[in-house]
Amino acid sequence: MATAPGTTSFNVTLPDEIIETMMQLLPSKAYGTNRAEIARTLIIDMLKQMHAQKVVRLPGLPAS
Repeated sequence: MATAPGTTSFNVTLPDEIIETMMQLLPSKAYGTNRAEIARTLIIDMLKQMHAQKVVRLPGLPAS
C-alpha cells in the first residue's frame, strides 16, 4: 500500500474490544470510513489534545 509523501505506514495490534468500540464510530463516518482512518483520526486528535495541554509539541502548530 502506497503512502502519501511525508507519511509513514505501520501496523498496530489492538484488543478486539477496542476494535469493536472503534467500529461503533463507523456509521457516522465522522472519524473515517474504515478502521485505519478511524485509528488515524483518533491518534491525531489525542496528540492535538496533548499539544494543547503542553505534554507534546506538534510541529506546525503554535504553542498553546
